Amino acid sequence: MYNLAQRIVLQNGLTIQRSAFLGKNEAALVNHKYICVSNDFPEESKEYCFAIIHELAHYHIYLKRNKRVQNFYQTSRIMYNRGYKSRVPVILWDEALAWMNTYKLLKGNTFDMQGYLNYALKGWISYFAWIKKRY
Repeated sequence: MYNLAQRIVLQNGLTIQRSAFLGKNEAALVNHKYICVSNDFPEESKEYCFAIIHELAHYHIYLKRNKRVQNFYQTSRIMYNRGYKSRVPVILWDEALAWMNTYKLLKGNTFDMQGYLNYALKGWISYFAWIKKRY
């Protein structure tokens, strides 16, 4: 399964690089040029395949947007990462689109989808982690 996911990424003009700077089992699309994966993320896991295809989905979405929209989403991510939570709806929409496109890419390439929905929801819900519990 990993070989197929890696091949799909490479066929789309991206490379995969390892990094010690990401959190445990994380992946990120960097400058829309390559996918960075944490050193501890096991390549044999389904989650690894889900993660790199998810980043590829972000890349596909990026390519379909015009420059103005690309800049809006990039600025929203920068602001979110700097603590401006007013951009959360923009980020959630962008992530939802990427997870839906991830599903299409995986399903279209006959991946084993068991565990996908839980993994996708866990990733999407992580954007709510800044909300403090009030009980």
